[in-house]
Amino acid sequence: MANSLIPYSFVPGTKAMASEVNANFIALAQAVEDGKTFTSESIEDFHSEMEECLDESLGGKLETDLSNCNNITNCILSIPQRIKLELNNGTLTLKAGSVVIVPDGLDTDGLTPKYEYVTIENDVTYTETTTTNVCMLYYSPESNTLFRRGQNTSTTSVAAGFNGINYNPSKNIVTNYDNGTVDTVNISFPLAITSTTANIGITSIDTLFNGVGYIGSTIWVDKDVKVLAPDYRNSDGTLKNIEYTVPKLKTETFTTEVTAPIATQYINTNGYFAASVYMSYDEVQNIYIYKHPYGTTYHQSSVALAELTITNGVISNFVPKRVLRIPDVQELEKYKITASKTGSGYMKFPNGMIIQWGELTEKVSTTAITVTLPVPFTTNTYRVFTQMFSNTNFRDFANSASVNGGLKTTSFKLFAGHAELQSYFWFAIGW
Repeated sequence: MANSLIPYSFVPGTKAMASEVNANFIALAQAVEDGKTFTSESIEDFHSEMEECLDESLGGKLETDLSNCNNITNCILSIPQRIKLELNNGTLTLKAGSVVIVPDGLDTDGLTPKYEYVTIENDVTYTETTTTNVCMLYYSPESNTLFRRGQNTSTTSVAAGFNGINYNPSKNIVTNYDNGTVDTVNISFPLAITSTTANIGITSIDTLFNGVGYIGSTIWVDKDVKVLAPDYRNSDGTLKNIEYTVPKLKTETFTTEVTAPIATQYINTNGYFAASVYMSYDEVQNIYIYKHPYGTTYHQSSVALAELTITNGVISNFVPKRVLRIPDVQELEKYKITASKTGSGYMKFPNGMIIQWGELTEKVSTTAITVTLPVPFTTNTYRVFTQMFSNTNFRDFANSASVNGGLKTTSFKLFAGHAELQSYFWFAIGW
């Protein structure tokens, strides 16, 4: 925008040169020095221009290619948060705007699996109060309903009398069975693992399947999951990385039981997706190493997505990895330890624990004295310890001061079991 007082104007989206910004400030200072008069409108115009300049400059600094970052590696950068699930008073709500993944058979080539990403138009609720159990939560697009089932498998054919959900990997379809008979077809991949308590309802969302998940002995990773994969080290020893985004949903089905208790679900930058007990991260080289017991060894630029346990060919435990997240300054404040480093001081820890200490200026005898705490505790369940420090008669060092009466959140009382006046240090710890 034009302004007679300001020599340079800035266009949104275009970075400003430092010399131009400085020239504007100099011009403004000179105008003030010359006694020129500013209207509120001209000052507001100048302020707006400065804000636009700063916003654009900061935005440019934050647009960083993390593949060139040499301080961070081996992490998940982002996961699509497609499923928005809320729990309130025993009722689950799949929020409008959520997107669920529905396996939709095979493409015309008869080989390529298809997936429909179904957007939830309105909130869908579910509650259950009859039993206490842990089950997977599914969505049926046909009936627009949520439901939970305890058994889940992934096989080409189910056993007779099977009750539960099966994912057929050869046909890429999820089906609900009731006593061995098909009840519902074209069901979504599981949305979450949830727990219920009889006569109460849904009590917890244990695992939410955003980005990665499983059903039976099949694991999957969603498209658009972004990772920062270790790729050895640079010549100066710093970390080298490859930034990789999963281009399409991938699945992997186990055909045999994994013998080790824990396997790692991972994806490499070539798009290979699997779970293995033979993969491990070598921090020194900054690379994943695959070591097969038969002697095969090779390196991969990979990132772990989850840890899982497989029992009798079925996944029995699944722990997704979390996305790398750098907290801002305001968030870090809550992890700050505050303290008063004085003769009578305190330390407050992020978890709420407080330790306090002091020196009694008034000597203690059989008459109780009140000690005021530097900061109050939140409860009166804290504990107090004392130590005598100024006795010239060594035999009396065994004498201690005791708490007299109940503890208050702001103070406590001490007395000694002898008439001789003594001085004490005290120490208290609690919440």
